[in-house]
Amino acid sequence: MRDEKDPGTMEMELPQPVRKRGRPCKSSTGKPMDAATRAYLYRRRRVLGALRPIAELSDALLIDSIRRNVREGDHDVRDMYIEELVRRHHSSGKVGEDALYAVRKVS
Repeated sequence: MRDEKDPGTMEMELPQPVRKRGRPCKSSTGKPMDAATRAYLYRRRRVLGALRPIAELSDALLIDSIRRNVREGDHDVRDMYIEELVRRHHSSGKVGEDALYAVRKVS
């Protein structure tokens, strides 16, 4: 604020920050996302997450990949996903290529 009677004082323009209450928005626009956009981004992260190496995938992504692969994929790739789940959770059955491929050859 400037004193009108003092000619040596300059006007200072300070920006007044506008702060909203609550948690800041995630988007760059400053507006909350609608439900459809949030769901789209969630599904996109899940699909893009499946493109990482198998050892880095979460269990949920491995199961989603197996489910997707049952519908439209190659059984060798599906076996690779299943072997990773078995390796992580220490199944008491046989582990490795011999166990899965032996069952398929017999069938």
